[in-house]
Amino acid sequence: MSGAAGPSIWSIKPKKKNSAPEAAADGPSSRPSTRYNKRPHSAIKDEDEDSDLQEIFESGRGEHSQEIARLLDKRLRKSNPAARDGPGTTVSVRNVRSAGPKVSRSDRIALVSSAELIERTIKKFTSRRNQIEKEYQQDLQKMRACIHLLPFSNVDRDSVRSSGIRRALMALTEGEYEYLELPIDIILDAESILKKWGNADFDPALLKGIELAQTVKRSAGGGKKNTKRSTHYKLEDGYPFKKNPQVVGHNGLIIGDWWPLQICALRDGAHGEMEAGISGNKEHGCLSVILSGGTYSKDSDSLNYVLYCGTLGALTPSEQPYDPEGRTQTPGVPSANTLLLLTSMKKQTPIRLLRSHKGKSRYAPSVGIRYDGLYKVTEHEILDVAYAMYRFTLVREDGQPDVRWEGPGVRPNEVEVGEKGWGGLKNIMKGER
Repeated sequence: MSGAAGPSIWSIKPKKKNSAPEAAADGPSSRPSTRYNKRPHSAIKDEDEDSDLQEIFESGRGEHSQEIARLLDKRLRKSNPAARDGPGTTVSVRNVRSAGPKVSRSDRIALVSSAELIERTIKKFTSRRNQIEKEYQQDLQKMRACIHLLPFSNVDRDSVRSSGIRRALMALTEGEYEYLELPIDIILDAESILKKWGNADFDPALLKGIELAQTVKRSAGGGKKNTKRSTHYKLEDGYPFKKNPQVVGHNGLIIGDWWPLQICALRDGAHGEMEAGISGNKEHGCLSVILSGGTYSKDSDSLNYVLYCGTLGALTPSEQPYDPEGRTQTPGVPSANTLLLLTSMKKQTPIRLLRSHKGKSRYAPSVGIRYDGLYKVTEHEILDVAYAMYRFTLVREDGQPDVRWEGPGVRPNEVEVGEKGWGGLKNIMKGER
């Protein structure tokens, strides 16, 4: 890396100023910023005493960006007296998105190289008749690997347009892939990237819009024994790209879309619950389910044909579930989630089906949650009359791309689970929860 090294974070002394920070020259804007927000902690303000640290952190200089982020967070906690004094409950919130620098010259060069590789491969495929099958597969894998890296690249509106990467991806999605005989997974990934950038969402962080909240409960007497800490994820207030999950159908999702955590699927409108596996409303019924093999579940997964259990109902009030002689059962009361699935079956509402790595199915992703398309409820059976346990038959709708559970186009891919993706992020967060 050329240029002079940035100042050490340990040599920085806080500045004391009385003047307020100057307002932006352009003034406030009603539109959300398209530039990647590099602040890792949502509660950090542009305070004068932290201006030097914040400047270095945002510029991406030096090799201690993580230490700087933690130092800023430490100063924030120290500035909150409620977090230290007396009994009670304190909640501190910290943004967990990654802190990437602005789009650098090397980032732009990488985008141009990616665009050239895709366009060069497309031109080569037009004359595939003279191409050896082994070379063809090698070229496909190079282009696939290139596309897998793009969601984790630092980009902005200008670099997407000027580098030619948008033009290259559009060439893959304009229907010419049938003539070029390109695999559908490459087309779907290109379409997903274009849709994201087309919405002015250039943030490459997997946990964008997600905050890590820590709750501290203190009882009288103080000390470690009287202090309990718990952490949980929550959606960032005012996140501009949050989608409404109460929508029938794909809701803008693409087959194979993948998330490391269920809250990310909630953020992107795939599923409407932070923890529960069934989501919907009384009007349409169930809109989405997550196949994860619950405690009482007797699910069965045959890929395009799924047996999916509702949740346990309740015993009929003031009634015995079994008569003294065991000849009959008093029907229980179906749960709210089971009623959603019954409504979907009655109205034939298409249901978004997501598979979790927690499921025991061979079709489950290796990690996280994957969107596998639309299914419809065709019938149901009652497994337990007393507790109103229903099991529903879900059949995948025709005309959709295949589920991406195996092969070169599997989701999540190697980049998503590796150091650039969830694997690296998980390692960073190990000591922070």
